[in-house]
Order: sequence, then structure tokens, then C-alpha cells
Amino acid sequence: MDRIVIVRIFRYNNKAIKVMTYSQKVKVGKEIIERMNSLSEEGKFTFSYKNQVYSLKCYSVYEDGRRSYAIDKVGSWGYGGMNIDKIGPTSLSLYTYDMMNQRSTYKMDMSLMEVITPKEV
Repeated sequence: MDRIVIVRIFRYNNKAIKVMTYSQKVKVGKEIIERMNSLSEEGKFTFSYKNQVYSLKCYSVYEDGRRSYAIDKVGSWGYGGMNIDKIGPTSLSLYTYDMMNQRSTYKMDMSLMEVITPKEV
């Protein structure tokens, strides 16, 4: 996915920090959401996020059009996967349950996601 994003660069503790505006984050998020909505059942794409490679899979499409998605870390069998609870304009809300039925959540910033696999035809 080729995209041109204008960012402001600030310095903090002598390190350069890139800052996107909210509207830029929404634009990037819209591209990810469009990619998610184009997936068929069992369709998936891979992306990188914070130096890790993940796979986003649409595991169910219901008759009313709702979809269920999951994100798994590529290369980790059985562990590292989370379900998508909510799709916001700039982030994905993820959750999982451990064997003691304790819920863990995470909010994934879509502006930090870089799609690796090409679009499905």
C-alpha cells in the first residue's frame, strides 16, 4: 500500500518523533478498514506493527453482513492471537480470554500498521 503521509517531526530526549494529525490517522485507518471489508470468509492479509508481523483474518461473515475478525502473530502457533471487538476510525479494539476466563484487551493504532500482502483481486 503506497501512501504519502505528511508528518511533523519533534525532538524529545534527542530522538526524532513523528506525529500525525487526527485526520491523517483517520485516512490511514480508512484504508485498513476498506481492506478488512473486502475480505471474504477465511480471507486474510498480513501486516507489520511495531516490528512484528501479524495476520488479520475474517473468520466469519454472517447473513446480516456482520463480520468477525481475528489477529494472530505470524509464526506463533496457538498463542498470540486476539479477536477484534470494535473497529474505530483510528484503532482496533482487541480482546482475548486466558484459561482462567480473564479478559485481556489491547487497542491497536491503525496508523502504525503497514500492510505487507497485496490486495486480493
